[in-house]
This record gives sequence, C-alpha cells and structure tokens, in this order.
Amino acid sequence: MLRTAHTWLIFIGCLVAVIAAVVWISVTVFRLESQEIAAQREAFIEENARTALWRMDAIVASRLSQESSQTEWVQQEVVSRLHGDGTAIAARDVFDGLTARALLDRVDDAGGAPAFTGEEFADLKGDPEAPETVDWQMLRTAREWNARQRHFRTMDRFRGLWIDQNLAVLSVSGHDRSAMLTIKHLAWPTVREELLAAVIDLFPGADLQPLDETAETERTRLLATLPVQLVPGTIIMPDSGRPVWIRLALMIAWSLVLLPALGVAILLFGTMSLNERRAAFVSAVTHELRTPLTTFRMYAEMLHADMVPPDKRREYLQTLRTEADRLSHLVENVLAYAGLERGRSGGNMKDAIVGEVIDHIRDQLADIVDRADMKLEIELPAAVLDAHIRIDVSAVERVLFNLVDNACKYARDADDRRICMTATANDTVISLRIRDYGPGVHRTVAKRLFRPFSKSASEAADSAPGVGLGLALSRRLAIAMGGDLIHDCDVADGAVFVLTLVRTRTL
Repeated sequence: MLRTAHTWLIFIGCLVAVIAAVVWISVTVFRLESQEIAAQREAFIEENARTALWRMDAIVASRLSQESSQTEWVQQEVVSRLHGDGTAIAARDVFDGLTARALLDRVDDAGGAPAFTGEEFADLKGDPEAPETVDWQMLRTAREWNARQRHFRTMDRFRGLWIDQNLAVLSVSGHDRSAMLTIKHLAWPTVREELLAAVIDLFPGADLQPLDETAETERTRLLATLPVQLVPGTIIMPDSGRPVWIRLALMIAWSLVLLPALGVAILLFGTMSLNERRAAFVSAVTHELRTPLTTFRMYAEMLHADMVPPDKRREYLQTLRTEADRLSHLVENVLAYAGLERGRSGGNMKDAIVGEVIDHIRDQLADIVDRADMKLEIELPAAVLDAHIRIDVSAVERVLFNLVDNACKYARDADDRRICMTATANDTVISLRIRDYGPGVHRTVAKRLFRPFSKSASEAADSAPGVGLGLALSRRLAIAMGGDLIHDCDVADGAVFVLTLVRTRTL
C-alpha cells in the first residue's frame, strides 16, 4: 500500500508540473494574442479616424467656400466692415451684441488645439523600432493632424467657433483697417447629419460633439475646420481571416498532455489493481493450500506408519478425499477463470432441457451437501423442467456447484440447514434461485461479491475456505452464455443467488 501511495504521489506531482507549464504557456499565448487584437483594434480605429477626419474636413471646406445661397448649411450670414478702433457692432441680433473686434479676437484665438511639437512626437512614439505598434499608429495620427491643420488653415483665414451654443464660421478678408468680417451661422443638425453620413462606412456608430475647451480632449479626434470632435462609438472589427494555428496548437498541446495523462492514470490504476489482486490471490491461495497440504502430509505419515486404527482408516481416507476434491475444485476454478480472461468462452453452446441438466448434476450436488451435513431441496415446476435453454452445460454445472458449495461453507452453522433450489420462468429466460438460511451477505461484502480474488489472507483465515474466485467466475460464465448471476439483496434471512439463463423457442 505504501508503494502504491508513493507511485501515485510521483505521478500526480509530475502531472501537476506538466499542467502548470502548459497553463503558463496558454496564459502567455492568450495574453499576447489579446495584446495583438487590442493593437489591431487600435490601429483599425486610428486608420479609419484619419480617413474620416480628412473626409469631413474636406466636406466642410468645400461647403464653406460656396456662396450662402448654394448651401443648406448656412442659416444666416452677416457681413460687417471693421474699423481700426474696432467699434463697429456686427450681428447684434444673432450673437448678442458682440463687437466685430471681439469676434475678430475670437477668430484669432479659436481653431482647436495647436499643432504637435517635436517633444510631443517623442512622447507619442514609445518604441521607434516597432512600426506596427499602437505607438506608431498614434504618431501617424498626430502627423496627419498637423497636415490637416496646415492644409485648411491656408484657406480664407476662417475659423469655426461656438457662440452661445450656436456654431458659427468667421472669415476675414482685406487689411486690418478696412477688413471685411463675414459671419456664417451654421445649421448644426444639418451639418452633423451630412458629416456623419460621409463616414458611416468607417464608423457606423460615430457621433460628432462640440469641442469642450474646459475638458481634456484627444486632439487627434478634432476636425481642423470646425471645433468639433469625432467620437467613434461602437467599433465592429472586420474579420481579419487570421489563422487559428495558435489556438489549434494549444488544443493539440492540451490533448497531448491530458490524453496521455489519462492513459497513464488508467494504466497505473490497472497495474496497481492487478498487483493488489495478485497479492491478495497469492495470500489467499497460500492459506487455502496450506491446510489441505498439511492434512495430506500428516494423514499420509500416520497411515504410512500404521498409526491409524483399522476402524479409523476409512474416516481418514474420506478426509483425504474431501481435501483432494477441495484442491481440485480450486484448481478448476482458477483454470476456468484464466480461460475466460484469455477470451475462451461460449465455445460449447448448445440447446438443452433444464430437467436433464439438473438430473446430470443432482448427485454431485447431493454429495457435497451430504458431506456438509445439510439438506438439498430442488423444487422446480414441470414447465421449468421441460423448458429448452441454450447454454454451455459444463459452465452451468460449474455455476450451480459453486453456488451450492458456497451455501454449504457459509451456512454450515445455521439452525435451518436446508439449501433450496427453485425456479421461475417467462417467455425469454429461466431464473434458478439457490437459497440458504445462514447469516447472509453483509452490505459491505455485497459490493465486492463478484470481484475476482476479493478475499484477503486474513479473510480467508477467518471465514469459510476459498480465495474469492467462485462467484466472479460464475458470473463471468453466466454472462458469457447471455444470462446473468445476481445476489438478491432484498432477502434478509440467508443468502439468495439468482442464475438467469436464456430460453430458446420451441415448436
């Protein structure tokens, strides 16, 4: 038992170590894969955002370069000439009395975030040697932002700004002392709808929100023409068609770990069970052989030395015969079970009549019952005795002999010394019931009744003779014939075993 425990501990330790290594590899692979997916997602968003911002800025620039009457964007347009003192009032009815000079100052101050500087570029790119990383995508986006600012700031000196939650575009033409200030009040819902429609193929769930100058905003999401920021919304990544070799490799790796581990565990369990059964068999057989061999030697020496009185010689010879039969029965059971283990079963199947089978073995059963000073009662209905069954006759006789022999051994001290054989039948099977009135079978023992070599040496010494093979052999023989052998656990007074045999059709 200690060796078995050590073997299992070593196996479990090795298995845990291998599984831990595979788990670490799997976690690392999934983490790297997640990082790769996140990088691809970010790159996808940045690439689409650059395209979307270029599209929208181009649309804004094109629309604002048109005459007011040619676009539905412009709700109201006001033109005012600026004087050097900046006292002219422009668009009082629209912008709540802001002076033209104040609006001009707003034009100079507005226009979104400043361009990225060299230091900011250095901060954006964390890994210059990895052009496929997210940092590289951010660097490209920042450069695109600077390019858009330079491109659209050269057009007509116009600026977009929010005044009292109204979107306006202010443009200045001429010199400072005689400049013309044009104010275009834009229909923001219309502008927003048209711009979003232009990028719906890139960002189906995108939104455009007014620039909040008090909050921190991602500069690379701002339009260069209007104080508006792009919110990409829910992003649906397209199927990249990436191969699944990594996951397939992990599945194969887990299979190569778990399946062999399961196989080794089953092999170890079978080997340990076989070793335990072999040890139990050797112990039980050693005890089982010691008693008759001791009897043989002692009685043979006494008979050889003429130490036995003439009137006792017959009794001694009968004892030797009984022990010889006991050894012969043990050897026959072992050889029969070995044949079943090698797959040699059911080779002698033929049709037989129940009554003939019982008559053929009746004397043999009666002999072992008489030697145990017990009584055999066989009460089979005529319908059962005349029934045809397909069996191996020698196998059925061995099963019945083992069941009656067990009853003789275990019920030898019972008050009711009967062993009864009864039967029931239906259209398909015949059920033979062998019952004794001894102590019965304890529940803990019943669980391993039909296991081969289930009796240890101590159990063999403390209980009836045998190695725990008879019932296992009998059940294997019954199953090989298409029937079964069970223990009826519902009977409390004694032990009952039921042998089921397949019935054949008769004309």
